[in-house]
Amino acid sequence: GLAATGLGTVDCARHNMKCPNAVGDLQKGERYINMNYLFFSTLCHSILNTLNVSYDIAC
Repeated sequence: GLAATGLGTVDCARHNMKCPNAVGDLQKGERYINMNYLFFSTLCHSILNTLNVSYDIAC
């Protein structure tokens, strides 16, 4: 089998940059659990008053 079947990233829409700890392998395809882990691992590096979350899974 393959070690990774995809790549997931979390981007800052305001600055158009990748967030810290926001790039990871998708071991078994596009699953929410992988993206949830990447998303919440980026939040540990920031202090936010307001958070707007939008998912866009592109195949």
